[in-house]
Amino acid sequence: FSIFFTFSVNSNEIFNFDISEIEISDNGNKIIGKNKGKISTNDGLIIDADNFEIDKTLNLLVASGNIKIKDKKQDLIIFADKISYNKDKEIITGEGNIKYFNDAIEIEANKFKYFKKDQILSAEENVSAKDNSKDLIILSDKITYFKTDERIVTKNYTRAVIHSKYEFISKNVLYSKLQKELSSNYKTKIIQNSQQLLEFEKFKFNIEKELLKAENIFFDDNI
Repeated sequence: FSIFFTFSVNSNEIFNFDISEIEISDNGNKIIGKNKGKISTNDGLIIDADNFEIDKTLNLLVASGNIKIKDKKQDLIIFADKISYNKDKEIITGEGNIKYFNDAIEIEANKFKYFKKDQILSAEENVSAKDNSKDLIILSDKITYFKTDERIVTKNYTRAVIHSKYEFISKNVLYSKLQKELSSNYKTKIIQNSQQLLEFEKFKFNIEKELLKAENIFFDDNI
């Protein structure tokens, strides 16, 4: 059976618990939930996990095992192995098998930080981002996704595959979903159909029109 109860983090925020086992200590300031459960807030956040631990003095939630986070207001889902949720700062950090989904973008990584108020997701280590509507995959060391204006910014080495035929190799790339554009101010290579190679200093590529604008272009089909 499950146990359901509610407590206030502060006058405006409430955690609702629906869990199988519970331990309460430190005069009620430390709460441990075990063997699967669910925590929800009054602002539309739902967290499913195997284990929970809440420190009321720090307003900190730590969860582990088969985590699923659903932000109903923003219509997004995050999967992870372990997370910590700082309720005061509205920041969720996590690691292990990270998967982020909304109606526009899918992101996978080993680590993430989600800034709930600003709707920004920062992902690190073996990151991939997909925009299936544009047949676009971006691979990088670090990706920051700005949900409000639908932008992805990468850091360091970046590989982007568009329409399964254009492969861009660059760094510090910007993808604007609204403008349907991929760009970078750094040296870039593009491989088309595994046969031709272009190199240039900076570029803008319109994904819908397949239109490339670049500077200092070098072409060599023997590379």
